[in-house]
Amino acid sequence: MNKKHFKVISLIILVAAIICVIAYAGEHGKDEDLSLDQVPAAVKATIVEQAQDGEIKEIELEDEDGELLYEAKVVIDGQEYELKISPDGTLLSKEVEDDDDESSCFLANMCS
Repeated sequence: MNKKHFKVISLIILVAAIICVIAYAGEHGKDEDLSLDQVPAAVKATIVEQAQDGEIKEIELEDEDGELLYEAKVVIDGQEYELKISPDGTLLSKEVEDDDDESSCFLANMCS
């Protein structure tokens, strides 16, 4: 095999490896578990405000239809809520997690 063929084959292998890494990262990097200290200050403030004195159980960075948002699960007075927050700290939704009936509060200004 001459040097030209070796370079072409090496380039093909390199491109294939890069594609595999990108595909793996895209598939496995969609939902990322975070601590409260790892989120932007505005997101942290919204989570703390909405959680009141409740327990913050989980925070994830999610890719929803190409848009990043933060999802937090909090427990307030024994009731579990799911918060969706934009990267600028805007509360997008607050859903009550109920085993019998899942009710939602989709407009942030209507959530208490």
